[in-house]
Amino acid sequence: MRRPSLSTSSLALLLALGTSLPAIAADDGADCDRYAASALDPKKPAGIVGVETEVIDAKKAVSACEAAIKSASGELRYSFQLGRAYLAAKRIGDAVNAFTKASDGGYAIASNQLGELLSAGGSPDLGRAVKLYDAAAKTGLPIASYNLGVAYRDGLGITADTRKAVENFQIAANAKFPPAIYALALAYRDGTGVEQDSNTAVALFRTAAGFGDPKIMDELGDIYDQGDLVEENDDEAIKWYQAAAEKGYVPAMSHLAFVLGDKKDVGDNLKKSIEWHQKAADGGEAASMNAIGYAYDEGEGLEKNVDEAIKWYRRAAELGDPEALNNMGAMYDLGTGVPLDYAKAVDYYQQAIAKDQALAHFNLAFLYAEGHGVPLDGVKAAELMMTALRAGEQAAKDELAKPTITWPKEFRVDIQRRLKEAGEFAGTVDGTFGTDTITAIDQAFDSDNAAENEAE
Repeated sequence: MRRPSLSTSSLALLLALGTSLPAIAADDGADCDRYAASALDPKKPAGIVGVETEVIDAKKAVSACEAAIKSASGELRYSFQLGRAYLAAKRIGDAVNAFTKASDGGYAIASNQLGELLSAGGSPDLGRAVKLYDAAAKTGLPIASYNLGVAYRDGLGITADTRKAVENFQIAANAKFPPAIYALALAYRDGTGVEQDSNTAVALFRTAAGFGDPKIMDELGDIYDQGDLVEENDDEAIKWYQAAAEKGYVPAMSHLAFVLGDKKDVGDNLKKSIEWHQKAADGGEAASMNAIGYAYDEGEGLEKNVDEAIKWYRRAAELGDPEALNNMGAMYDLGTGVPLDYAKAVDYYQQAIAKDQALAHFNLAFLYAEGHGVPLDGVKAAELMMTALRAGEQAAKDELAKPTITWPKEFRVDIQRRLKEAGEFAGTVDGTFGTDTITAIDQAFDSDNAAENEAE
């Protein structure tokens, strides 16, 4: 039944009494702002924080924003927010239309969002995306300047120009846009579009990390851990790894555990290391699974338990961890906790070798030298041993200097031949390892790689 409208006299009475007449559409857009506003929109209402697209309640947001547009069709913010709601609902075509309407009306963040959509998918329109970023950047929108910088840096829809990339990153960084600060840090680290400057790079990394992104915190931890841009500093590495780990970033949990493990003789670091490895392993980090296996294997930080060691090695190996693949090979090679099985040992070692695991080359060399699980082949053994040596594997250097088995003559001859071809050995290739051969072996040993292996 149709509701009768108010008479003119009734309307006059209401006005005389000072009663507010409700809008024709009661929804004033507050729900649209609440459910679909962007934190990066400078025109969002005061008091509205904004919500990430990934966590938008699509059903509520679409309904609220469609109602808001009916109430105020000229409000471009609602069109932009409706586009975000449609994105959350996976209605891409509708999202493009909504963003286009807002963009055509000059709503900068809608132009940027439309550019991002046009840059993705199976048939990207990168040229149009760049024009949209440029238009939005000219209004002072930080994320648009950042996206324009990425386009210049990577040559996406425009000729690559690293200097212009840095200029745009700097504009966005000045507005305290964290991804742009991080991009600038990378530029100064690598000398891309700007003169390389480690101090500026580290300062920018610290600023970017200060905004709370755990991935950047973890990367900053790695900078101090490895000493690539600054002097190595375990305390700073631990500080940043822990900050990222406490935010639930699993790789940082593992990195923190390894640094603490390196300082195992200080306080309760070994205990903390195991605890963080366990958290990282629970989060699916294969390197920490292997570390737990090693702790059980060696009885270091955990009570020695070969069965538990194998369980954790196997879990990590199934995820493709190179160290764990080598360790599983060693268990079958030695028959530790499992039946001795050279064929399985070879298989695990070969999988680890495919991932450039140096110790697996060393271990497999023994099997070729003794004909276990593979045909006896001294030349192949020499090839594997030399690869381990040049990768900085200390065990290879020690074995060649003071052998623990009787290596075939062809192995010793081939080692000398390889050293001579590399210009490291000038003596007679006769399989006799005298002082000149040992000196050449020392020269072939890659000390840089050795330091890296030790750090790992």
